[in-house]
Amino acid sequence: MDDLRKRKIFREIVAFMLVIEYQKRGLPYAHMLVILETAIETVEKEDRIVTAELPDPVRDPELWETITTTMVDGPCGAEYPNAPCMQDGRGINTTCSKHFPKDLSLTTIIERSGYPKYQRHEPELGGYAFTKRIKQPNGTYSDFQYSNTWIVPYNPYLSQRFNCHINTEVCSSIQAVKYIYKYIYKGPDMGNIVVGEGQQQQINKVQNYLDARYISPPEACYRLLGLKMHDNSPAVYRLTIHLENKQLIYFDPKHQQPANALQNIGNRDTTLTAWFKANQIYPEGRNLIYANYLTK
Repeated sequence: MDDLRKRKIFREIVAFMLVIEYQKRGLPYAHMLVILETAIETVEKEDRIVTAELPDPVRDPELWETITTTMVDGPCGAEYPNAPCMQDGRGINTTCSKHFPKDLSLTTIIERSGYPKYQRHEPELGGYAFTKRIKQPNGTYSDFQYSNTWIVPYNPYLSQRFNCHINTEVCSSIQAVKYIYKYIYKGPDMGNIVVGEGQQQQINKVQNYLDARYISPPEACYRLLGLKMHDNSPAVYRLTIHLENKQLIYFDPKHQQPANALQNIGNRDTTLTAWFKANQIYPEGRNLIYANYLTK
């Protein structure tokens, strides 16, 4: 985070969210969402931060080694139906779930979906390529040429600094906000199967989560050491939203009866009712949102 927040390689950051997850074999990885003070609204700005092309192997040999070993997808598609990234399409695995290989493009294009179509030159127009020996579906081995169509978008500085897989993307449209926030907090993959005799099964979401969840040794060690599993800035305070006289009531049954707790509810405000009362007392606050209340 020092590279992002202190060295400001993407310029000023106003907020970020970070969640640590674990893959099937237990290796940790992070989903991070960074919100910049200045929006990336032009193709030129996007190209300065993210690229989806192979670097110059002569000028940047270390970066070339990192990208060709950690930032390449495939091969997949109709000729490689057993690739891990293939998804079922009408009973036949013909489509990559990550939509590789990508289309070639002479320039970066910002599409209506909010995600850019990155610049990817073909070898005949200045793009680089390399050949790697891979296993074919029939069990034999042959050479396969990787070009820019198979490159996962990355930031050259971060990839060369950490020498690992760091997928970097730019999102500049409100249309993708729901997806990126949901993806950050989607949680680990899990599966749960119930076998019955046709009767309606009562769903217990908490128990299903506990039954389907698994913890690998690296994650167990991570938690035992008390390391952070998530982080965000600025801090988020969740407001209590409820209908009139429908707020939650907390009391200790050992020291207070439910009837007494109900009688005392009128003397205790929630964050929502206190905000309503403040608007009655201070008319100038009626034009402020909750977050700006304490700054005025």
